[in-house]
Order: sequence, then structure tokens, then C-alpha cells
Amino acid sequence: MVKSISTSGGHPVIYAPLSVIILVSALKDLLEDLKRGKDDKKENNSKTHKLTAQGFKPCKWRDLRVGDVIKIYDGEFIPADTLLLKTSEENGSAYVETKNLDGETNLKFRCVDKAFLHFFEDEVDVWNKRVEVNFERPNPHLYSFSGSAKLQNGKEIPLTNNNF
Repeated sequence: MVKSISTSGGHPVIYAPLSVIILVSALKDLLEDLKRGKDDKKENNSKTHKLTAQGFKPCKWRDLRVGDVIKIYDGEFIPADTLLLKTSEENGSAYVETKNLDGETNLKFRCVDKAFLHFFEDEVDVWNKRVEVNFERPNPHLYSFSGSAKLQNGKEIPLTNNNF
């Protein structure tokens, strides 16, 4: 520090205000992280219905794993990226609200691939038949998807964003 141009007599005075700013910023970040953790815990304790050998049973979102088959009822939140295998509509259509992802409140059209429409006859059939799904790695692109599903009969089906 150059004493001849210093207004503080050569003593550093920036440390106190800088320390206060850093401390306040750290406290704000801590409070945000605690709130996020509380919200995550609440979200992960939400319930869905997971397919087991005994049929669909209630399950917490935190207990879901890749490849689990879940049943979603009208008005329920969807716990993860989900491939539509069957819907209550005869034509396999569904409308999904994505406001938690992109902020848009309008309903988005999604559909079951035609090959799945009659592949699974009922819930027991879903448990007994196998489908191998190959897909791209997670990425920030909400409106594009590339993947495929291979049915146990060997038929391979291309999948798009409309199937999720």
C-alpha cells in the first residue's frame, strides 16, 4: 500500500466490508441449500404405484429404479422420465403438463408407440413380458430424444420425445 495516496494511513480497510459481504452470501447459500434439501425430501417421499409380482403396490419415489414399471393416475405427478407403455385411452394417447420442467402450462400430447398398443394385454402381461430400452445419455435438451425399444420377440421400435 502506498502511504502517500492512502486515505487510511496505510491500514487495509477493505477486509471488514468484504468479510461481511462474503458472510452474508454464505448464509444466503446455506439457507437456500437447506430449503432445497427439505423440498427434495418431501418430493422423494411422494407416492406412486410400482409393479411387483403381486400387482401394483404403493411405493415412494425414492425407492424407484431405472426399469421399474409404474402406474400413473389422472392428475398425479410423474416422478421421472417415463416411457408410455399403455394408457386408459384406446388409441394410446395421453396429455401431460410440463410446467415443472419448462414453465408451460398447456398440455402436451404424448402417445404409446403403435407396437406397444397390443403388446401388453393387462397388468400381468406387463410383468411377464420384457422390453429392452436403449436411449441417449441425459442432456439438457427437453424437446428432443433419441432411443429405441426391443421387444422380446426381437422387434425393434424407434422412440421419440412423443413417447415420453
